[in-house]
Amino acid sequence: MSHNLSTASLDDMRRRARELQAAGRLADAIQLQVENINAAMRSCQEQAEDYHRLGVMLFAAKDFVAAVRAFERVRKEKADFPDVGLNLGLCLILTGRFVEALTELRQAAEESPDNLNVLGGLAHVYGKLGDQNSARIQG
Repeated sequence: MSHNLSTASLDDMRRRARELQAAGRLADAIQLQVENINAAMRSCQEQAEDYHRLGVMLFAAKDFVAAVRAFERVRKEKADFPDVGLNLGLCLILTGRFVEALTELRQAAEESPDNLNVLGGLAHVYGKLGDQNSARIQG
């Protein structure tokens, strides 16, 4: 790929990765999304959305450790990116990092106090931490 990749070419790659994901071709979608991120980096056109989409794809593929890395990159690039706290928190639960998950999910709850996925995640992590009372309240 050229170091001077056009925005239109990157947008085409992003669209194609989304199409592959929607078609259930996760491995192909993940591969293309990684290529997209690498091309965007080389041409200084990275976007937090690129990493977020990769994290969602990796989550769907049940590669939770890699999904954590992608969502942590989103958090670093754009801390207030929509749903990053929820997605990172859920992945942290699934990788056994419960205290970190609680921090992320509490922040997500401040942003979206009525989000049932956030509340469910909080109930789950409180349960994993042995705080049954808080788990009941959140659940």
